[in-house]
Amino acid sequence: MKMKTQLNNYIALFLVVGTFTSCYQDTIRPTELVNYQEKMVINGVFTSGTSLSFELTTSEASIANSLPSVIKNASVTLVRTNTEQQMAYDVVTENYVSASMLVADESVAVRIQHPSLPNCNAVVKIPKNLGATGTLTPNGGVDTGGLPGDLLQVSFKDQSNQNNFYKINVYYRNETLGQWIP
Repeated sequence: MKMKTQLNNYIALFLVVGTFTSCYQDTIRPTELVNYQEKMVINGVFTSGTSLSFELTTSEASIANSLPSVIKNASVTLVRTNTEQQMAYDVVTENYVSASMLVADESVAVRIQHPSLPNCNAVVKIPKNLGATGTLTPNGGVDTGGLPGDLLQVSFKDQSNQNNFYKINVYYRNETLGQWIP
């Protein structure tokens, strides 16, 4: 009996050590990546009728266990038809911001330069008004647990022959707080 208990302890120890060893081997380390060079990443949504605002971070979070680092010392230029405008860094929101509004069906470019990172460029065409509509049907749907739930249907006209990406914000009214909650 004592030998069986000792054998079970050895098996458990072997499994624990084997598990941690395999986890260690699966960890990606930047020094092991061939020719890896850190890059800048633009995090934001470009929407007509609003000023351009986005966060600029490093790409390190894609290969590390840490959050991305915010880049504060880049030179960011918004390029519009026949005009260029320097974007300012807002220390409160940690975003680069532009005072001018984006216009539907306009193409804009963002050029970013940094002393120690490769240059970054983004070109987008702001979509036209999509004529979005929404309909809420109380108890008109089923949730992931199979229980009755409200059904929200959203429709809009997508522009054909373009690769468009849309962000849909859904809010509900919390009567206790008296606020719309995302």
